[in-house]
Amino acid sequence: MLITGAPVILLVGFDASTNGGVMSVKRSVGRPVKVDYKIMMKLATALEHSATISDACRYAQISRDSYYRHVQSEPEFAEKMRVAKENQFKLTNFLTVY
Repeated sequence: MLITGAPVILLVGFDASTNGGVMSVKRSVGRPVKVDYKIMMKLATALEHSATISDACRYAQISRDSYYRHVQSEPEFAEKMRVAKENQFKLTNFLTVY
């Protein structure tokens, strides 16, 4: 039977063998990340349309430092940016009329 208004308790990581049976609750600590999927797609789109990294960061509203920090620490982000830079010239060449 579910009572409305009753507090919900989430037991995460309960282990009776450690900490004398005291449960630990994992909590998110610190600031939320600035570069999420939406920002990553804005950056990739800007880079594919021949924007510089500075212009792409300005468009996505993040700093260049954040961009380079995520390139170094997040392999998925780095791969997405590498592919976007490679596709930059393919998009331009596709639209070129000879």
